Amino acid sequence: MKKTFALLLCVFTLLYMAACSASKESTPTPENIQAQPDAVPITLYTGTADASVRDGEDLMVEASYPVFALSEADALAHPALDATLKKRAEEMKTALTKEAQSYITDVEEYRKYDYVLPTAYFYTDHAIRVRRADSVVVSLLSFHTAYTGGAHGNYGFSGETYDTQTGKLLTLDDVITDTSRLPALIE
Repeated sequence: MKKTFALLLCVFTLLYMAACSASKESTPTPENIQAQPDAVPITLYTGTADASVRDGEDLMVEASYPVFALSEADALAHPALDATLKKRAEEMKTALTKEAQSYITDVEEYRKYDYVLPTAYFYTDHAIRVRRADSVVVSLLSFHTAYTGGAHGNYGFSGETYDTQTGKLLTLDDVITDTSRLPALIE
């Protein structure tokens, strides 16, 4: 029991070190799609940070998460949005680190009982695309893939839209005030 705890503690420490100090961030590239002709475009840089944990030569867990930031000029022009996006990016990094830590525990347990090949590894990947970035709103589309054992991986999409001036995460009620028009909009 003590050896297992010590091993897990070492693995978590390695993950933490890999996620915090050995993460490599890709060079962010500017993305913005203007959807409203009278809105002023803003630049939101996106990229990914990667971390992996190995057991000797074997890869155990591989993870990537999005990093994004406003251009310096847009951060000064929209400080509330800048603060919200920085907070959101940090929340995503924290969530991914916790997710990856649970994967390490699972991989160790599965390997112990030969449920997976010794070279099998789990992964999680979050990617963000900017769908709109202007003086009205910033809309992000997230794509998440993961493999946590089994016959195939899992994936899904989610979206977030922020008010550029206030940094507030918008809900459907904020965007569509007349819900009687919603069926026609969906069609």
